[in-house]
Amino acid sequence: MDKLEFENFENERPSIASQEDKTDDSLSQADAIDLSNRIIVALRNKVIEFNKANPKKRVILSQLKEVYRRGATMRSSDPNSMSIAPDLGNAVWAMARVNMFLRMKYGDKVAMANKGKAAVRKGSYIDVSANWDPSEEDLLQAKKDMEEHRLFNFDDISELYLEEYQKIDIEY
Repeated sequence: MDKLEFENFENERPSIASQEDKTDDSLSQADAIDLSNRIIVALRNKVIEFNKANPKKRVILSQLKEVYRRGATMRSSDPNSMSIAPDLGNAVWAMARVNMFLRMKYGDKVAMANKGKAAVRKGSYIDVSANWDPSEEDLLQAKKDMEEHRLFNFDDISELYLEEYQKIDIEY
């Protein structure tokens, strides 16, 4: 390996100052990574607790991550969701949607908050859960989860690292 030669190869690290000098409300990369890790730990704990209590109705981490991402996306893009608890941020709302999903998976009924709203088409399936809002119980539990795992709010879910790994097939 000592004799490897590279042509036109610059090994310079990009400047981090451009990330830190942002004046908008977006997270720094370090904060985004930290928050993403904390969210994943919180969701993993919920998976473990739920599966221990409900061995016949198991959930997996990727399901809860998807519910969390959708909840945060819906909160920031749907003006109707802001009427429920306008003082809550995307992080609390997304965690409350996870709590609601776990209650549904357990077998509890979920009230439809926006009855006049049509179902949302997501690719080849219809997402009827877009019409459901978390209960007060879900929101209270989400606030506890936020404190327990030291989570903080974010403006845009795309700033976080919560996507599932997808293998890229490259032919060469």
